[in-house]
Amino acid sequence: MRVALASLLVSLSFISAGCTEALTYANKSREEGIKLYDQRYYADAAGAFRNSIRQDPRDYRSQYYLGLCYDELKQHHQAFAQYRTSLDVITQLGPVLADQNFRQQVLDAYGASVAHHDENESEVTALTRRAQGSTTGEEWFILAKAFRLRGDADRAIDAYTRAARVAGENFSIRKEFGLYLLDPLAQNQEAEYWLRMANRLQPFDEQVNAALAKLGVTITASSRSREPIPHFSTTARQPSNVSAAQPPVAGSAVDLPRD
Repeated sequence: MRVALASLLVSLSFISAGCTEALTYANKSREEGIKLYDQRYYADAAGAFRNSIRQDPRDYRSQYYLGLCYDELKQHHQAFAQYRTSLDVITQLGPVLADQNFRQQVLDAYGASVAHHDENESEVTALTRRAQGSTTGEEWFILAKAFRLRGDADRAIDAYTRAARVAGENFSIRKEFGLYLLDPLAQNQEAEYWLRMANRLQPFDEQVNAALAKLGVTITASSRSREPIPHFSTTARQPSNVSAAQPPVAGSAVDLPRD
């Protein structure tokens, strides 16, 4: 019995050591990839990020960084896939093991990539199809970001409204929608509604509070507890056939954040 227990403990120690070594190698590969990316060696950086993912498939940061590399290498559909994978891994790991703020960074990159590089709208179609069965509103949120960057206000408002309706109490969606309605759209009444809804979830967010102050709105504890009453329709509308502005030209490579 003691021999068997000792053998089990030895086996577990080898497994633990192997996992630790793999994670260490994955972290080193990711750091190397970030250095190469910053030096604009995108193909080499992509190789480093792929090595990191091979060692640790849960490395959602490397999945995201690999997506950025693919965008720079003009392999945009592979970039879309990497952003989706990064989001999926973050979801699987949950709020304890994954940085949920990083999720917003991935969503921003995904939306920007679709805005700039999905010329035949195949990814827009795929996202719309997935959104039909989604309970998170995240696909609509990505589409809203893309349409906003394209200057297509009708489709952006429609997608933001759908995202907010499906997602329920999602602070990021409410905040971004409210800020967009305020500036540049100057739809103050609608902006106030969504900013108030965002403020109910995070009362001390500086951007939301500054936007409400710009609208002349003062939030008190008692008013925060009351549900805002919309004086407009919050139902998603079908976008009219308004020609979209030309997508902005993709900018230079972003600087990757250090962990």
